[in-house]
Amino acid sequence: MRPADTFGRAGLLLLALVIFCAPAAAQQLPVRPSSRAPAAAADTLPADTAAQRRAAARAEPDSILQALLALEGFIATEYSAETAVFQAGERVLRLRGEAEVVRQGDRLTADSIIYREQTRIAEAYGSPKVTSAGQQAEALEGQVMFYDLERQRATVVQGRTQFSQGSTWFVQGDVTAEAAQRFYTTAGIFTTDDRPEPKYHFQSDKILMVRDRIIVARPARLYFENVPVMWLPFLVQDLTRGRRSGLLTPRFGVNDIVRTSTGYTREISNLGFYWAINDYMDAQVAGGWRSGVATSVLGSTQYRWRRRFLDGNFNFQRFWEESGSRQFVLSSSNRWKPDERSNMAVTGNYATSSRFVRETSTDPREVRQDLRSDLSLGRRFDWGNVNFGARRSQSILDDRVDMTLPDVGVVLNPITLFREPLPEQARWYNNATLTLSGTGSRAITTGIANFQRGTQDIERTNASLNQSLNVGNLSWSSSGLLNRSVLAELAGDTVMPRRDDDQGSWRTSLSYRQRLVGNTAISPNVSMSRDYRRDLRSGGEYVAGPARLNVGAGLSPDLYGFFPGLGPYSMIRHNLRPSISYGYSPQVEQTALQDTVFGTFSGRAQNRVSLSLSQTFEAKLRTPSAPAREPAADTLGGDTVVVGVGTPPATPQQAQKVQLLSVTTSALEYDFLRPQEGLSGFVTQRVSNSIRSDFLRGLNLDFSHELFDPSGLDTDARVRGEQGRFAPYLSSFNTSFSFGQGSAFFQFLGRVLGRTEESITPPGAVVPESPLPGDEEERGGDLFGAGRPGSESFTSNPRGMGSGPWNVNLSYSLLRSRGSATGTGTGGGFGPSESQNVIAGINFSPTRNWAVNWNTSYSITDGQFGEHRLNLRRDLYRWQANIDFTRTAYGNTAFYFTVHLLDLQDLKVDYRERNIGRDRAF
Repeated sequence: MRPADTFGRAGLLLLALVIFCAPAAAQQLPVRPSSRAPAAAADTLPADTAAQRRAAARAEPDSILQALLALEGFIATEYSAETAVFQAGERVLRLRGEAEVVRQGDRLTADSIIYREQTRIAEAYGSPKVTSAGQQAEALEGQVMFYDLERQRATVVQGRTQFSQGSTWFVQGDVTAEAAQRFYTTAGIFTTDDRPEPKYHFQSDKILMVRDRIIVARPARLYFENVPVMWLPFLVQDLTRGRRSGLLTPRFGVNDIVRTSTGYTREISNLGFYWAINDYMDAQVAGGWRSGVATSVLGSTQYRWRRRFLDGNFNFQRFWEESGSRQFVLSSSNRWKPDERSNMAVTGNYATSSRFVRETSTDPREVRQDLRSDLSLGRRFDWGNVNFGARRSQSILDDRVDMTLPDVGVVLNPITLFREPLPEQARWYNNATLTLSGTGSRAITTGIANFQRGTQDIERTNASLNQSLNVGNLSWSSSGLLNRSVLAELAGDTVMPRRDDDQGSWRTSLSYRQRLVGNTAISPNVSMSRDYRRDLRSGGEYVAGPARLNVGAGLSPDLYGFFPGLGPYSMIRHNLRPSISYGYSPQVEQTALQDTVFGTFSGRAQNRVSLSLSQTFEAKLRTPSAPAREPAADTLGGDTVVVGVGTPPATPQQAQKVQLLSVTTSALEYDFLRPQEGLSGFVTQRVSNSIRSDFLRGLNLDFSHELFDPSGLDTDARVRGEQGRFAPYLSSFNTSFSFGQGSAFFQFLGRVLGRTEESITPPGAVVPESPLPGDEEERGGDLFGAGRPGSESFTSNPRGMGSGPWNVNLSYSLLRSRGSATGTGTGGGFGPSESQNVIAGINFSPTRNWAVNWNTSYSITDGQFGEHRLNLRRDLYRWQANIDFTRTAYGNTAFYFTVHLLDLQDLKVDYRERNIGRDRAF
């Protein structure tokens, strides 16, 4: 046979070999990486250059080969080896020594490749490996490979491969591939553990994989190390990318199959179908059942159309209780931006019965939240902005409903008057700015009415107009306000009839701001105001109050004091910002009707001064001195040369500042004319203070005092405006703070003790801001399997596992009111009242693989805990175990133990128990 024929026929045969074998790599069946010995140290003797010459020959083909490669209608196949032998009689081609065949980016490598033309079978020995262009990590390799060109079937002995679909699965076994689409594996092992010695794996007698569609193994045995722990009749993993219609995976626990106690209520949920309607929308329907409680059906749909800036979802859940009653819950969230000037957002949450939610949910966050619904429409015009909104809030606690419809706001764009022609021709009145705005709303509150006026159904309507004109430092503003409140009549009660009250006011003021020194400024002002009222005392007619004139001024100094540093601080700065305002309003004459409606003393003269104070203590950390640079020696043996002389200095490092203490005190007001009438000069009844500090991250300290005790006053004294006996009384106290490994307080202690900052906070460590139970974002509850603790960890530790930074959050609140046996005090005649609560949260990682999160609330007044949320999480590398315990404020409890595979969330073992130690069905 002629050499040309031998070369051409062998090339065509190898071409067919690559055509059918190479796609097995693109099949994406992942294999566990084989452990190989580290490469030996390079030989220092001159290396063999034969391989380099072969590579150079391929890189620079001769003119004949270039002409062949340029032919149209042909596909080139290249092969290389140390030796190539073609036996014409047996029609066998043998490639030995680093054999390689390449065609269209697909590559087959092996120690030796043999093709037998009579049987049309190709054999590859010595670690054969098939890879495809761009998929080097998903190669198919093994010990021996056989390929039947007639049937397009490849068989690999002890094959190894891998495929990726969210996670990477490594598979090994005897693999048979048909047309690069279907792969069969016998005595196979597969796992997602990428370590050289996997700690877990699945073993199956038969594995079928359809490329980019599905993988099925039956039966499947789960092993940890070499210990079998679970047997499954089959295991299915969908490889299809994107959304697709199909059955949902049911949710149930071990004790839902084998009940551990007679009081346990079995439950199964998520029985249904998912429908991928199109590229923009999907829907699903699922059913659930809890023995002795109710049967439920959940329907939901969601859509997302990015090109139209439109997305949202809608959920509807219906319950049929065992008692015969029916309930349903709605939730929806939608957003649309039709153009760059318009936007719309709609969120809705509704439940027919708050009682059903309180009694069935085991999520502490769900039972204390309000079901909120919001509508927001906004449009930006050339002349201004228009906003329309509506709100509805349904309380789970007491079924109270607050609804605002509509809520309208119009804001005109600022209008510039008397524009300056040129900067050098500007006058004081040029570039004046006029701003106009208006708002209106209608709010309705409904609930369980009782004998307290404040809990009757009430309707409030508000409207306001505002105007502001700024000319340099001169400002003129005006506003008008009208409030209408309608209290509904209690059915069958003539003592508390329907009430309809209107209150209105207008105010106009003129002020001028003059800067004195630095940020210190004085602002003289003059204002005129008048009130209007319509109620029972006015006989149902509008009555205008006397016009009041007020002249005053405001002074806002900004003072600084500097003190020498202490310890790690180089300097301490004290910033004092008092705010002083003075106002005088002359006495006005009132008619008898005005005395009845507004009070006898509403028109008396006022001469008042108020003082509020804000101060801050800040410290500057010492900047470490830069090490001196050593002069560089002259390598030419001459004099020493200092490098850098005459170059500009580097930019100085900005010193770090710490807020040691910040104290803010509300305004205290005093009237100089009141003592002349035998009254206390202090007008302020309550003073509030707020304290902040960086030493305890998130430290908020707020407390208020009632200054006067009115319990000993009679009705006439109250009408005259007497405050009562001066007796400061702590009415409220709230504090919250968090501290942890990286908080400023512990860093300060570390610096005092001489520890470096690196030893205090590890480099790159992020200290978590774990939200307190009252501050965290609300999410879906536990109504029949929705939002159960095992599916979402409560931890906010940025490290999923490991002994990372620890964090503690504490919150304390105190509310008190004065008591009065006569019912004339702030206690309302019910005696002193007091409420104290503590909310705490802690998260930490005691060991490398454990994370602990605990949130709780405790009522000091009642002496009992309100709610608990405890989560213990154990990292098992590709597996995760969660132990959760929850208790709501209504006594509902739940215990969950879940172990699931992170790469296959539906494969899990869980144990659930509700209302532990309680005899109740829900």
